[in-house]
Amino acid sequence: MIIWKPLTKYRYSEQRNEVKYHTDLALEEGDRLEDCKELMEVLKVKTPNGKVRKIHLEICDEEFDK
Repeated sequence: MIIWKPLTKYRYSEQRNEVKYHTDLALEEGDRLEDCKELMEVLKVKTPNGKVRKIHLEICDEEFDK
């Protein structure tokens, strides 16, 4: 796995209780996205009682020859 930009957490705006995460990575032959432990930890966060968690997930997937 090649990581160009480590997973970073940002405050989306001051008006909303919202954060965003950004990373740039490449999976090499045999790699799996599940191996990106930082990203998987974000997705495993349990929703607190009495709350609804909205998730906007955007993935761009592009293959390149070696």
